[in-house]
Amino acid sequence: MHRLPLNVFRKSALCPASHTLLDYRRLHLTRGETALVKAHLAECEFCCAELQLLNRYRYRAEDAVLGEIPTAVRRLAEMVLSSGRMTLNAGVEVAETQISH
Repeated sequence: MHRLPLNVFRKSALCPASHTLLDYRRLHLTRGETALVKAHLAECEFCCAELQLLNRYRYRAEDAVLGEIPTAVRRLAEMVLSSGRMTLNAGVEVAETQISH
């Protein structure tokens, strides 16, 4: 009995990266890059599906507000990173001591 080859629905090494497809959708590629992606899309069902997904769920930039790390947490992180030997329990005790004072 012969088995028919199965088409595997996945990204291959020849597929453009997701960010390239996003740039293609946003018209941020050069003419040459656009032509390459367009030719690839004519042959690749996976990338066509990925592009449809990118079109359906449009990306929009979000403003992010960065917060300050509390001083006690910063000191604890610096101690742990600099010593490399401190255990988590010792770090918690240090943090509790610094927070209570």
